[in-house]
Amino acid sequence: MLRSASLVSDGRPTASTRVPGARAWIVGGAAAVLTGLAAYDIDPRAGIAFLGAAAAPLLVVMPQRAFLILVAALPFDALASLAESRTLSLTRLLGVAVLGGWLAHALITRSPIRLGRAGWLLAAYVAFAALSVAWAPDTDDAMAQLRTLVQLLAFYVMAVNLLVRPADARVVLDVLLVATIVLAGVALWQLPTEGHHVRAEIVLGDDTFNPNYLAAALVFPVIAALGMGRAGSPFGWLRLLAVVPIAVTLFATGSRGGGIALVVGVGMLAVLRPRLGPTLGIAVLCAGLLLPVVLPDNTIQRIDDRWAGSTEDRLSGRLDIWKVGTAMFVDHPLAGVGLGGFRDEFYTYMIATPVDPTFARIHNRGNRVPHNVYLGTFVELGVVGGGLLVAALATHGLAAWRVARHRRAVAPALALPALFASMAVFGGSIDLMGQKLPWLLLAAMQAAVLPAPETSA
Repeated sequence: MLRSASLVSDGRPTASTRVPGARAWIVGGAAAVLTGLAAYDIDPRAGIAFLGAAAAPLLVVMPQRAFLILVAALPFDALASLAESRTLSLTRLLGVAVLGGWLAHALITRSPIRLGRAGWLLAAYVAFAALSVAWAPDTDDAMAQLRTLVQLLAFYVMAVNLLVRPADARVVLDVLLVATIVLAGVALWQLPTEGHHVRAEIVLGDDTFNPNYLAAALVFPVIAALGMGRAGSPFGWLRLLAVVPIAVTLFATGSRGGGIALVVGVGMLAVLRPRLGPTLGIAVLCAGLLLPVVLPDNTIQRIDDRWAGSTEDRLSGRLDIWKVGTAMFVDHPLAGVGLGGFRDEFYTYMIATPVDPTFARIHNRGNRVPHNVYLGTFVELGVVGGGLLVAALATHGLAAWRVARHRRAVAPALALPALFASMAVFGGSIDLMGQKLPWLLLAAMQAAVLPAPETSA
């Protein structure tokens, strides 16, 4: 009855039925935003809760669009704390909301949940990490890290099931690239021009984006943009244009791991796409010409000195950290010291391991992170947990390679193996598996080899 009343003889809605509906949505949306801003002015948590409640139906109806909002926030993860204890972040809040909307959508539409072999290996890795809490030296710290791992796994599963077509992955990578341009601009704007510390980092209140993790947020969008090139969009040339300022900011971080990861990723692209050579050459030339224009001379000199002094500073102490970590693994080879145990056990092993005296004096209280996702995992979870992680990563890498071989004409296909190679190398200098972005990229690799889900009637 209502349907027939709103239709004319040709079966199309009349202008009188369309316009009031549109106006009602606009007025209602504006009222919700204004009410939310007023509530935010009184209490930020109240404003966020109100706007979240207003947006909840959209999260259920259009989970793919909501997921793009979450992806746009990922580069700013380290600066998105909403609580002084840093236990609540904008990306975590968005992630919970988007995950809930996607689960509700999946239940309503009866959509099957895709995971695949690589996903199950990651799930097994997280399950063994949960089991290791039983022998971890600090249960509270282990539980905190376990909660993060479970959330990252849930994020991964959601991403695998939302990236059902190559076009979905392309859009996600483009959104990530746009957000990274903003991140690079903020980093360059805040770049210190005086003093000893000249590496690019971002500071917002009490939060600081560590240069090494800032480099991790910058390098992967660069490789994705180069891998996709101009394919799939009439404005694809903007991807290549965006590479230049992001690459300059990456250099300004002074991250040696980030620089090596970029070289490895670009090298993989050159193998997969030999015709990419001229484009890469132009991008390198533009970035080189832009460096002295954007960065102060002392910044360039200090970063050059940092690369030249890699042997003298023992990779910022990483060689000593890895030596201590190796001793820890030798003592606990099977099941490891337990999740989160690297920090707690580091000092005990450092005093019994021959390390650089200067390093030992500076770090006499221990409490060090492994700066290597593989060593850290093998130390904390032994050959069982470490083997599961390596197997999961290798399976994702094989999936990316298969996609590149069989779908060479699809824009994201060639980017995936290069992204995996870059991640694999960068993981040797920082703990990437504690960040959301690598889990998103792994999800894209796994989703590309899974069959599209069947839609229910």
